[in-house]
Amino acid sequence: MKRVSTALLLIFAVALVGEFAYWRVAVDRLQTGFDDWAAARTRAGWTIRAGKPVAGGWPLSATLTMPDVTLSATGATLPVGVSWHADKASLSVDLFSPTHLRIEPDGAQSLRFGDGPAIPYEADRLTVSVPLNEPGPTSEVEVRGSGIEGKKGADADATGFGVELLSAHLRATADANAKEPAFAAVIAAESVSVRPDAVAPLGAAFGDRMPSVVIEALLTGPVPPPGDPAQRARQWRDAGGRLDITRIVLGWGTLALHGRGSMTLDAGLQPSGSGDAQVVDYSAAIDSLTRAHVIGAGAALSARAVLSVVSQASDNSDIRSADVPVTLKDGILMLDRFPLVRVPALNLP
Repeated sequence: MKRVSTALLLIFAVALVGEFAYWRVAVDRLQTGFDDWAAARTRAGWTIRAGKPVAGGWPLSATLTMPDVTLSATGATLPVGVSWHADKASLSVDLFSPTHLRIEPDGAQSLRFGDGPAIPYEADRLTVSVPLNEPGPTSEVEVRGSGIEGKKGADADATGFGVELLSAHLRATADANAKEPAFAAVIAAESVSVRPDAVAPLGAAFGDRMPSVVIEALLTGPVPPPGDPAQRARQWRDAGGRLDITRIVLGWGTLALHGRGSMTLDAGLQPSGSGDAQVVDYSAAIDSLTRAHVIGAGAALSARAVLSVVSQASDNSDIRSADVPVTLKDGILMLDRFPLVRVPALNLP
């Protein structure tokens, strides 16, 4: 009996040592995978900083937890400079299919665009997945999140934005030419809350809740080198730069639309473009715009007249939808040939 017990203990000890050795190999593989990915991103123009990683997860998994993580890219890599920071982030790789690196941030986080202020936020769940060993200058990022809520500095008060569910796929190509996308995005979000004054003047009409938002967009290159924002915008425009919104689906208060379009910059570096939109129950949306004094009574009457010509009844005869061309020119958003609302000017420093 004693020999059997000794043999069992020996087997358990060997298995334990083997498990630890396998875990150690997995951690080393994870560190190597992250180092390779970070090196590739650095070559593509990104900057990655983090504190000393701490291995964990044994015996059930292999993880690396990195404190004080910052990922940033200049405007030479993306259409606008971006910087992201998290108090800490856990890294993991599927040991049986180590093709994607998963980054799960925790604690306080912030996002900064260009020279703007940092936007602090927290999330119940947020996972960033990036391919390992990507060839060439293309960077891809997959984002999944829930319970995302903006914060006001160190306070617990929301700044007026939140997203219950988020799914995004982003792709950037550092050396894109004028005929290929420098940046592509597919973004879907549910239960989005915004501060009405941050999306003025339409926020006054449609409120602070968007049940659903879907955007698919392509930004053609090339992205100009760092420098004066106005000069960069001019270079991008002159090189044939264009923003193609291949699909947009928006639910916002009484506004429900599906659309697509293209946009560039005019001689004054202001957005200019055209597209097509299907507006569902346009009468309710016009009522909201009128009550919020975004448009006047005369403009509302003209809008109804224009949309009624191209409208069609839905299953509910009281609700009519309209397919209408949309144009943005000289700061005026137009439905067909009817001016609807003036868009705030884009101020480039």
